[in-house]
Amino acid sequence: MESTLAKNAKLNESKIDHVLQDYPDPFKLKFASIWTQTSTGAMVCRANNLDVYDLLEDEWSRQIAKEAELFTIVTCGWGAPVEETDDGTPPSEAKGRRRVRLAVQVSEDGVCSILRFKDTPNEIVVDEGKARGSLADAVNRLWNDSKKRKRNKKGKK
Repeated sequence: MESTLAKNAKLNESKIDHVLQDYPDPFKLKFASIWTQTSTGAMVCRANNLDVYDLLEDEWSRQIAKEAELFTIVTCGWGAPVEETDDGTPPSEAKGRRRVRLAVQVSEDGVCSILRFKDTPNEIVVDEGKARGSLADAVNRLWNDSKKRKRNKKGKK
């Protein structure tokens, strides 16, 4: 049975996918972006940056995360089978590389990643809270830092 977290992440990623269809190539975006949900349920892009890590460390992104009930980070790149990158080969140079768009949704319910590959754009891969690595760490840090500041602000009132 699919969790509420996964259902919500899939729904929001599909809304973002719909918006990105207006771009020349929605799998080769020149920027990473942070999206939030409006009171009507729409997903809107609130900020972007050429580098996903700079986006996640940006003060404006921190403010967005602080105010949001959930946010989604969207970025594109190359993915490759783990066995092809174990030796340190970058995914962009691996034989089995595939163009991928990643949407990572974060909320009080947890973290859920949705991957969509350019060669199979109608199929999605759902990763509910299992992601590891520098990007996962940076996304979690943004969420945790924003919630600490939210608690501190509430405590000062």
